[in-house]
Amino acid sequence: MKIKIFNAMLFGAGLMALASCSENSWNDKLDGFEEPALGDVKTVTYTLTAADYKTLAGLSDNKAIAGDAGAAALAAIGTQGYFSTQEEAAAYLPALISSSNFPYLTLDNGSSVNITYDVAVSADAAVTGMNAAKAFTVTDAQYLAAWGGNPTAFVRAFSPANPASDHLQAVLAEDYPDAAEGAYAYVQYNEADSEPAFDPVVYTDIADLAIGQDATLNGVVSGVCVQGFILTDESGSVLVYAGSSFDPSPYLIGQSVSVSGKCGAYNGGMQLGSPSDIAVSGAEGMTYPVPTALTGALADTKLQEYIDAKAANTGLLPTYIEVNGKVTSTGNYCNFSIDGATKATGSLYQPSQDTKDAFVVGEDVVIRGWLVSASSNRYVNICITELNGNPVVAEAEISVPEPVPSPIDYTTKYAVYTFNGSKWNVADCTVLQAADYRAMGQNYDNFSDASVVEADLPIFLKQKYPYAKADDVKYVSYRWYADRVTSWVTVKMIYDGSEWHSDAIETVTSQFVKAGGKWNYDPSVVLNLVRSGDTSVSKTVYQACVDWVYENIDVPLGSTSITSGVGYVTKYGNNEYYSGTSAYQNDVDLRVASARGQYAAGYEGMTDEEALEAMKTRFAEEVMPGALSMLYPDANTVPGVEVTYTINFVWYDGSNHDGQVVYKVVGKGQFELIEQTW
Repeated sequence: MKIKIFNAMLFGAGLMALASCSENSWNDKLDGFEEPALGDVKTVTYTLTAADYKTLAGLSDNKAIAGDAGAAALAAIGTQGYFSTQEEAAAYLPALISSSNFPYLTLDNGSSVNITYDVAVSADAAVTGMNAAKAFTVTDAQYLAAWGGNPTAFVRAFSPANPASDHLQAVLAEDYPDAAEGAYAYVQYNEADSEPAFDPVVYTDIADLAIGQDATLNGVVSGVCVQGFILTDESGSVLVYAGSSFDPSPYLIGQSVSVSGKCGAYNGGMQLGSPSDIAVSGAEGMTYPVPTALTGALADTKLQEYIDAKAANTGLLPTYIEVNGKVTSTGNYCNFSIDGATKATGSLYQPSQDTKDAFVVGEDVVIRGWLVSASSNRYVNICITELNGNPVVAEAEISVPEPVPSPIDYTTKYAVYTFNGSKWNVADCTVLQAADYRAMGQNYDNFSDASVVEADLPIFLKQKYPYAKADDVKYVSYRWYADRVTSWVTVKMIYDGSEWHSDAIETVTSQFVKAGGKWNYDPSVVLNLVRSGDTSVSKTVYQACVDWVYENIDVPLGSTSITSGVGYVTKYGNNEYYSGTSAYQNDVDLRVASARGQYAAGYEGMTDEEALEAMKTRFAEEVMPGALSMLYPDANTVPGVEVTYTINFVWYDGSNHDGQVVYKVVGKGQFELIEQTW
């Protein structure tokens, strides 16, 4: 995914193998060897995963550190999988180490974690912005809108005559309404190479209905009764009357319905009768108009209007009303009085049994619904939607209708847009498409192998831009799959006149130390060389000490193999008696008798006390600094900070003792002793 520069690492995969020993070897556990504990303090190593970067970017502590100004850059860390600067890593990693997601959360004060992570060699605002971008996929509802909202004439794709460029600005304005100036967004959509073939249906607007007309309507269910439903479109509403054979149970408020029938009138109300081809295609929801207050005076007026319409054989479209009344009858007829009305009485139009059961004679009620007709020159009929503030029919969950099948093939496409403060525009970025991934041998529209990206992106750009000139820059966006998550990555590619190169991502390791219950970035190193438990660090450091003695002391003495036993290093190749370090016992063995037994010439003329001091001095001033130079060749000074390497260890002279040596980094890979305890 990224082009990386790997620094030399202390704890790589290739630890030196330890020589096997016979059962009578010095390496056997000896009586009297104790196992002193250095407390629960540990030094551990950890490499960030793709999931860690995402977690880090979402932590509230880090969001507080970033603030509004740094929010986009913090989000970019989660999507791009690397830090833009070393300062970002130092600022944001402590929160991750302290989070419940981190495996070493419970380490004690004094512990250190060496974290390996990626950081950009050079930061680029466009790369940071695009890697912080949100990703969107055009939805079915947005395709439906792009094709005019007709549920029988749309496909989940754009086409040459209805291109994505005509709609993606509106899509992003809808999906990303709070975008700040300079924001980027990735968009995934479908595009067809040809036009879909629809069998178009001509719909009639409800407001244009005429008595005797055969019509096909498309709208939303806004009321249901036992013999039909109210259908609403942008122009108005109408009663779809199906009669006693109608089953109301499948119908919910907000469903999208297409229906054909003949327009007629009954009791002064317009209706679509003998409905056929009733098709429910998804649900878009229903937003009711503000209801008209049906006062007594208005009820009398509406009653007369329906009476006049019936006489003229015309019909009125329903009106959405709210009315206060007192129940006067229940059962087959749920009627209620309307205060102030001199002639009109309210009546529910074909209510469900549940609604009938909720009516109690003498009780006050508040009703919302559709005024649909009048009967017996007295009753104004209402298709009820709410009783005392409670809906009488459930609302459908919003869903988009399935497109009518059309013989059309389409391809998934990807684009990057940027917001200029008022409008979304296509960003200056080359976005890899499905055909590009296939050309590079990928089965899916993404990469999952960094080596493929590093090898193939330069070839891709060379083929796509054959006339590029030196110093030309291209931003390239591609999809990356890791940890079962697909995310977007954008890189900056530069042409040197013959090849394309990416701004490099460097892999580095930094130390974080726990003190006072908090983790802090600290370039200093604390190595706890334990004798039991996880001794991998101890073995690595002590073997480096043995190797240093062999190369710098024994080879000049004539030794030709680290296991020759000639000189201070024993025949096992994993312990030495120049300073006493042992990669088997994981300690410093200062038994003078054992040292003389291995290489007597090295201690000739010395008392035991002098030999002991010589081994201590060699360990502190020669061997350990030499081993550190081998293990940490890139350790260096930091302006304004004293970078130290503290080594906690165990030394043995017949019993166990804790020891410590502290070094100051005085140059690259150079260590100077500043403190020791024995």
